[in-house]
Amino acid sequence: MSEDINRLLEIDSAAATSAPEDSTGTPEKIGGWLILPAFGLIVGGILSLVGIVVSLDVASELPGRYQGIFALNLLFDVGLSGFLVYAAIRFFGKRRNAPATMIALMVAGVLVNGLLLLINIGADAGPFAVESGTAMVRGAIGAAIWIPYFLVSKRVKRTFVVR
Repeated sequence: MSEDINRLLEIDSAAATSAPEDSTGTPEKIGGWLILPAFGLIVGGILSLVGIVVSLDVASELPGRYQGIFALNLLFDVGLSGFLVYAAIRFFGKRRNAPATMIALMVAGVLVNGLLLLINIGADAGPFAVESGTAMVRGAIGAAIWIPYFLVSKRVKRTFVVR
């Protein structure tokens, strides 16, 4: 009987030593392919801020018929930028919900730019439609690459473990 108990203890201790790193709460460094989304968050945040400032600077030069569309596009850009900052805080804090937040950011970017594309086409605002369409396609390509990575990567599971 004690032999059976010893075997059970060996099995339990073997299972404990092979447990994934995320169960200990010690996050892995942001490295490997995660460097690219990290770089994208930093550069995207900077470009987003610069884009908003430049947009505000040229707003007075736009024809009157584009003012409403411009305001709507700017509102969505500010919202996505705020979401990007939130996602970056979760990502660099190695929070457990960072992968889900990154996926939500990518999906939101594609959906918002798709909606803006439809609105801009409907309002006959060609320059805005081209910009929205380009952003939507670029976002869809990025999402097609990174969403599966965030869902299945072992490194992602080991990195984002902080509650």
